[in-house]
Amino acid sequence: MALAISTSNLKAVISEVWLGFVDLIFPPICLVCGEVQEKYLCTDCASKISFLTPPLCHRCAMPLVDGVCNECRDLEFAFDTAYSVGAYEGVLRDAIHAFKYKSQKVLSEPLSNLMIEALSANNRLRASVDVIVPVPIHLSRKRLRGFNQSELLAAQIGRAMKLPVVMDVLIKSSPNRAQIDLPLDMRKSNVEGVFSINNADAVYGRRVMLVDDVFTTGSTCDSASVALRSAGVREIHVFTLARSV
Repeated sequence: MALAISTSNLKAVISEVWLGFVDLIFPPICLVCGEVQEKYLCTDCASKISFLTPPLCHRCAMPLVDGVCNECRDLEFAFDTAYSVGAYEGVLRDAIHAFKYKSQKVLSEPLSNLMIEALSANNRLRASVDVIVPVPIHLSRKRLRGFNQSELLAAQIGRAMKLPVVMDVLIKSSPNRAQIDLPLDMRKSNVEGVFSINNADAVYGRRVMLVDDVFTTGSTCDSASVALRSAGVREIHVFTLARSV
């Protein structure tokens, strides 16, 4: 009996065979250490990442002794909680820079896998969300970069965790200076009012996981959360790959 193969499955098989052939001829190079390795983020480099482990501030994921950090005692964030996989330093910082600023899209898989592993171990966060929303970048920057790193991470997390991902609900309606170029005290005003809502029905009354690559002061995620609250979102839980410590 002939085995029927759908068009999508056939394309996936062909893609996998082709990628295997390319890897055989051109072995992957770790994009952090530069050595020929089995992955674009090799096992040795990944082992050097400083993962964040409890106790952490439940509002911003800053390592601390207990409860809420001193900064969060004086701040009112529009999101409910924040979680991050690791500290924004060393290998993780180098990998994120290569991913974002050197257009190394192949890093989306190993970096999203770090987030998937962390989420799999965090039953509280996994049970607290209904839908994933990536933090958008302005269309002009997306055209220049070729992709939105947060969308790539969110898409792979959604597939792995079987959570719906809504790409079109949160819009970066106004361009602004890159946060990395600004001192910390200017980052909040730089992102105020830059996000808007396109499809409120997709998130109304739901619990959102807001996905981004780096949490520094929380200003970007806070501004995005303000827009989501205006759409009637019930809860917002920020989940980032890295956190400045």
